[in-house]
Amino acid sequence: MSSSGAHAFAIWVAHTIDERVANLEEARQLADRVADPALQFLTASRSCNVIEAGNLDGFDVQVARMRELHAVLGQPIMEWTLLFTEVPRAMLEGRFSEAETLATRAFEVSGGTDDGLTIFGAQLAVLRKEQGRMHELVDAIAQAVVDNPAIPAFKAGQAQALCSAGDHQHARELLESLAVDDFGSIPLELSWSTTLAACSEVAFRVGASEAALALYRLLLPHEGTIIWNGCMLYGPASRHLGRLALMLEHYDEAEAHLAAASAEHERLRAPVWQADTDRLMGLTLQRRQSADPARARELLRRAAQTAHEYGAAGIEREAQEALADLTPRQ
Repeated sequence: MSSSGAHAFAIWVAHTIDERVANLEEARQLADRVADPALQFLTASRSCNVIEAGNLDGFDVQVARMRELHAVLGQPIMEWTLLFTEVPRAMLEGRFSEAETLATRAFEVSGGTDDGLTIFGAQLAVLRKEQGRMHELVDAIAQAVVDNPAIPAFKAGQAQALCSAGDHQHARELLESLAVDDFGSIPLELSWSTTLAACSEVAFRVGASEAALALYRLLLPHEGTIIWNGCMLYGPASRHLGRLALMLEHYDEAEAHLAAASAEHERLRAPVWQADTDRLMGLTLQRRQSADPARARELLRRAAQTAHEYGAAGIEREAQEALADLTPRQ
């Protein structure tokens, strides 16, 4: 890899997205100049980071380039990288069955390596979370925490799975262990923002207001970015900020963040994330004193309908529960 590409990888954390995009553009130009297809593939793969800056078209261009170069060289590591990079793209559009097929195929092509297993496990966890089935992975993720004690992302995933299983007490304990020193134990590297996004979901579910405030302050400077770590997308940071603001009863801020997230979801054509945002906006209207119950009901119904259409059972269930709370009893 060129020094520009290596530098972009070395500084991969949410805070550096603008610098990384510029470095990766230089790396692609250098790779094209030397006409080395292996180097071109590597820089195209790294350049998928443009999704973090919200550039979906640029992401698609780089994936198409990877596909072309793999067709020329046919190396298994290229096929693996291409396959696992296509997984989050399928999930973004709600194509869950295709995403699972791609993730499984990627793991098979990896030959069962440690890296292959890690990425497959992470992608399967995000898929099951969207499907409302993350509780199925409680034991598997707990073992991953034991095997990888120095990686906080696994512990955040375990807390999410426990929330899915209804074990909020254990999930809260894990969140509190991550929240020490305002989440200062989360290393500034490529999984920093995805770990914080996972923690924000846990904080909302277990009602951890102190953790929510710390997470809000950490994520706020990155509101305009898409949360991404190279194999998983967690969507616009604005959706997670909206959830945290709702948790903190900062309703004006919640509405502003969620409105920004909705606009981004429309641009990205991300129906499942939009369903979750509609649910959160409905909850915001439900909880604030100046609530608009008619609009809240409309948003919650739309969230449930869209979630049902795409197989996002967790969002559908939560939207239906909120709708039941909002509907006057006979």
